[in-house]
Amino acid sequence: MSNSYCKREDFNLAKPQLDKGSFYNLVQISNLHILKNYIYNNYSAENLAIMANDEDYLKKNNPSLFTGYLNNKRRDRRTPMQYMQDIVASWIIEDVILTKITRLGRKTGILLKIKHVGCDKNRTILVDDTIEGTVTNKADFVATINNLSIPLELSICFKKSYIRLRNDKCNHLIEEKALLLHIEILGNNKGVYDYKCVIVSPKYMQEKGKKEFFKTWNKSVCKLPIEQYKYRDLDSTIIKAISDYILYNQRGEIIL
Repeated sequence: MSNSYCKREDFNLAKPQLDKGSFYNLVQISNLHILKNYIYNNYSAENLAIMANDEDYLKKNNPSLFTGYLNNKRRDRRTPMQYMQDIVASWIIEDVILTKITRLGRKTGILLKIKHVGCDKNRTILVDDTIEGTVTNKADFVATINNLSIPLELSICFKKSYIRLRNDKCNHLIEEKALLLHIEILGNNKGVYDYKCVIVSPKYMQEKGKKEFFKTWNKSVCKLPIEQYKYRDLDSTIIKAISDYILYNQRGEIIL
């Protein structure tokens, strides 16, 4: 498979300029050779340029990205390129996890389909004047089995912490009766991952969520406290729990 950005052997993944964020975390736990091939095979020329830190390519082919993100408050202290690298890295992490979930379902005979319905489903960086009109508080995914569906939100982190959601996001997830699948990724630079997760029901979000101001995001959030012993491996039992929730509206023992 070829990519219009460059030949495979000419694609070089940039070194993260920050010691935190999605791009930094992705590089820290990945085998770089495998990661480079995965990005090259699955993402657009524009996304490759972002991950290669190729500003010249972007300024020539899509100059509005830089002018749009210069005044974007969401990027906080990050440069436009650093911000876009974190966005693309978060997509890569999501896509890898969704592939794992799909494969787990197939192995156990559970045909659980998860479809991305969020504003970034096409994995295209949106310029600033487009963002405000497309970002919503709805769940980013829909989980379907036997023609029955529920909204599903995916939350990912790289260290043990509280689950934090934007207040508006949390309220909307409760309203649309969405499940929240929160996953912690532990790994090493050989590309060996360990996934720990919890499934959070809208009832739990409503009853246990605590409102607070989160300085890092500079906004009000809903914090969900989860005891560490409630985390489970991402395996077939998680897939079955989501399926049973969709089919029978049963939380069972796994869903909080």
